[in-house]
Amino acid sequence: MAHAHEMNERAIAGLESLGILLAQDVTSHIPDDGLRTFLVGWGFLAESYRQATVVVVLHNRKLGHHTSPNVRLLIETVAQLWRLAEDGDAAVDSLNRAFQLKHGKLGAAIDPSAFGLTAETVAVMDAARTEVASAIVPPQAGDVYTNVAPLLDRMDPAGRWKAIWLATTQLAHPTITLARCFFTDGPGEPTRLYDAPHYEEELDIARFLPFQAFNLVFLAMEAFDRIMTGSPWKAELTRIADTAGLSETS
Repeated sequence: MAHAHEMNERAIAGLESLGILLAQDVTSHIPDDGLRTFLVGWGFLAESYRQATVVVVLHNRKLGHHTSPNVRLLIETVAQLWRLAEDGDAAVDSLNRAFQLKHGKLGAAIDPSAFGLTAETVAVMDAARTEVASAIVPPQAGDVYTNVAPLLDRMDPAGRWKAIWLATTQLAHPTITLARCFFTDGPGEPTRLYDAPHYEEELDIARFLPFQAFNLVFLAMEAFDRIMTGSPWKAELTRIADTAGLSETS
């Protein structure tokens, strides 16, 4: 396997090539019977690319350790886009049902007085909450895939992305794993405190961040290409993957 620096440099160039492809107009490839899937998929794809860009910027500024929330969201977004390519409108219905449930909880949790909202704003919010709550979105077996863990098991049975997702989740929340990145206290060793994350090189999850970000956006664009009519990106995606060395690591 190539050195991490070389892999990351090629991945950053590959990500830029994906961005050029992403900037092309794709509205002529909207499926006749899949507008909802196309629109939701495009939203996930655009978000994926921006999250990947954030990851690269922070990596270049030696803040890769702090991209865990971004990497976690990137994995989750790509997984849902993959699901859209697999399940089409059924996935959109499932996402709408999840939105309906979360929207109701959010509305119930908001205390208008705590935010200084006007009566007019509260009325608009109540009307929106009523409209969302009244929509009929029947449950389905696929609703389980709005949860990330089973979706990742389905998307990647080998478990690579689930392992990365679980690791980044530990660093995206206030856990012991996160805290231990900033001190060492081994038996017979003096306690040492660090103001930057400290770990052995082979355990440094930030080493390959640009490559991981590129890989995920590539998967996202591959999935969206399947959603579009005619798969207009297929040939160019193959070329970008070869140039960036993606096939060398598979």
